[in-house]
Amino acid sequence: MDTSVLLRPAMCVIGGAIMAAGFLCLSQKKMTVNLALVAEFLGAALIVTGAVPAFSAWTKLLSMGTGTALLAIGAVGVLGAFQVALLISKLLMRQEELAVQVSLLLEENRRLDKRLGEIEAHEKDFVGDQFTEPGGGGDSPFEPDKGTGQGR
Repeated sequence: MDTSVLLRPAMCVIGGAIMAAGFLCLSQKKMTVNLALVAEFLGAALIVTGAVPAFSAWTKLLSMGTGTALLAIGAVGVLGAFQVALLISKLLMRQEELAVQVSLLLEENRRLDKRLGEIEAHEKDFVGDQFTEPGGGGDSPFEPDKGTGQGR
């Protein structure tokens, strides 16, 4: 039995599965667009390699055991790379979400600082209006009496 009979359709199936998984993850917002696009290109390359005999002539040179091992190792490697792409996408999406939250918090902080400055200015004006005379306007045992000129 020829190895290419097993490997060529398997490469087409794996390529189609990668393309479908990439599209599905993109539609569910589990993967970013750029990594989904890489998955689509990888799947298309596998399909073309498996479908065009000129690109898959090397499969005839492999023995059945080697071809099967190569297929299994390749499938596991592609699955692992897809999982890494999903994790990277998840981290990128979290980073974008955190950047938006930090931006909103900074804007709220600026707004609160502005409001605090207005309150402090209002309090300063209010306190300044209460005590217009030097000395604070209160009776003190250390101040001379204004009527007699002597202290208490």
